[in-house]
Order: sequence, then C-alpha cells, then structure tokens
Amino acid sequence: TAQKSGSFVLTRNKVVGNCNIGVIGIGPWDHPNALRICENEISANMAAGLWVQRGDADIVNNEVCRNSDAGIVAFGNTSVLSIRHNSVRGNQGAGVSIHTAKKVELLNNCIGLLRRPLPLPSKLAFLMALHPRLGRASPLNALNEHVCWEILRQHVDEEPGPNHGAGVEIAGTPATMRGNAVQHNMEGGVVLCEGTQAEMHANTLSHNHACGMTVRGADTKCCTRNNEISRNKHAG
Repeated sequence: TAQKSGSFVLTRNKVVGNCNIGVIGIGPWDHPNALRICENEISANMAAGLWVQRGDADIVNNEVCRNSDAGIVAFGNTSVLSIRHNSVRGNQGAGVSIHTAKKVELLNNCIGLLRRPLPLPSKLAFLMALHPRLGRASPLNALNEHVCWEILRQHVDEEPGPNHGAGVEIAGTPATMRGNAVQHNMEGGVVLCEGTQAEMHANTLSHNHACGMTVRGADTKCCTRNNEISRNKHAG
C-alpha cells in the first residue's frame, strides 16, 4: 500500500493471494507521474486486484487475474490515469472499473478471455487426442469453436477465464479507448454512464454475454470509429 507518498514504483513483482486488495495506491502525490505499476502479476487476491484513488497513475504490462472483485478499480483521480498493454482476466467483478476520474486512457489492453480462431488441422489434432472422452461420436461432428474451447477450458485449469462483470465500466469520466480487445466477459463489454465523455477507436468488443457497448444517461456521450462490435449475446 502506498498513501500520499513522494512516489511509488512497483515493477516485476508477484502480488498473489492476499486477504484483501492486492495493490493500493492513494494520492495525491508530491510529483507528477509518481505512481507506476508495471510488469507485475496481481492475482488471486481476496478483493480487487489493483485499487487507485486520487492522483495520477501509469499502469502498464500487468497480468491482473483471478481476483475476488474487480481487476482494476480507480476513482477520484485528479490527473491522467493511463492503463496500457495489460491482461485483465478471470476476475469476479468487472475487468476495469473507473469512477469520477479527471481522465482515463485505455490503450491496447486484453480485457476478458481472448480466444483466437483454431485452424482446422489444430481442431482435428486436438479432438482426436481427446477422442476417448468424446465417446462414440466422431470428432468430425464436433469441429466448432464452442466445443473446442469448452473442452480446452476443462483441461487447462491454469488458464484464467472471463471477467464475471462487465469488461470495462466507466462513470463520470472523460475517456479514450483505443486498440483494446474486450471479449468473452460474463456481462457487457463496455458500459459508459453518469456523464462519461468517451472516444472509442479500433477496439474489438465481441462475444460478451450482454451488449457489446452500453451508453447510459442523457449526459453521457460517445464517439466511435473503426471498432468491431460483433457476436455479443444481446445487442451490439
């Protein structure tokens, strides 16, 4: 935990299995760009993985997974909150939850379960290897993405699953989202509300279990360009 200190840099650490929040950073800070959280594993903590309150923060290249609440939580930040190149998966709440910050940038993050298409030879080899478990049914009858990934999920226990809340929820905060993959989350992909002003460019919002994107409230605005919003369980 860092609270109102001159600076706090957390790099290449494992923050795993704590009985409360994994990492807590509470500003304001004495210097700009004083809070840097880079290249850490923040996982299996009994509350949120990372909690940032007031001040600015630079959150880059972290694995934030399997925490018992949201992956990354931030609110009341008084400067720019930059979240870049992180993998945020398998958390019991939202992947990223931002409330009443001055500004947030989400760039090139993987939020949720990223499933790449399996080529046909890989499907055949994979299902043939598991053929005894499939009973008498021919593997050729089970060559679809859902079956392959469901079998893979059952056999690769160490792979984090989807976030159990929305992929990204942003309330009352100017936001820029660019180049993020927000996929296979158990609720919506991106939820914007409470006066958020957002720009979304070149993101992939797909296979989420509610809407791909939700904009809620008369004072909430969003400009979208070149996004892929596809195959979500409810509306795009």
